[in-house]
This record gives sequence, structure tokens and C-alpha cells, in this order.
Amino acid sequence: MGEILQELKDYGIGNIIWSFLLTLFFYLLAYKIDLSLNLFGIIYAYTTCICIGHYLIHNVKSGFKSKFEDSIGDTFVAIPLVGAITFIFWGGSIWTLEYFFNFITILMGII
Repeated sequence: MGEILQELKDYGIGNIIWSFLLTLFFYLLAYKIDLSLNLFGIIYAYTTCICIGHYLIHNVKSGFKSKFEDSIGDTFVAIPLVGAITFIFWGGSIWTLEYFFNFITILMGII
């Protein structure tokens, strides 16, 4: 059991929890303002992906050096791509919980 907990700690369980909470925040905000697919929605999605990706990229300690390190490609392509993948994973999970169990409705009732 100790080995499993150590592996989870090495993987960054804190990053997993914080990325879920950050995704939940942006998902609740989009749900509350009834976001639709227009120019504001696209800007909101891009900003969300940058915020989540920035948090994840700068809090993970890896020995891998990217060729995009400190460049325009890193800032405007790689970071939003990481954020988008994370948001799709956690957002899809939250959406599934909402679809089957009314997760957001229950959560909004608590808040």
C-alpha cells in the first residue's frame, strides 16, 4: 500500500486534484452564464485552455526538454493543447456525471 501511495505522490496527485477543481470551476462558470458557440465562447475556451495548461505545464517536474521551450509555439500552441486535452478529459467526466446524475444541479444547490 505504501508503494502505491508513493507512486501516486510521484505522479503528482495534487496536480490531478487541482486540475479537476480548475476544470470544475470553468465548467460551472460556463454553465452559469449559459455559454454558447460564438466568438465569446471561442475566446472563453481558449483562455480556459491556456489557464489549465499553464498550471499543469509549470507544476509538473520532468526531465524532458521541449523544442518549444520558451517560444511562441510553447505559449500559444503547446500550453493550450495540454489544457484542451485536460479539459476534454475532466469536462467530459463532469458532463457525464451531469447527464446521468444531475451533478451540476446538485452542486449548484449546495453552493
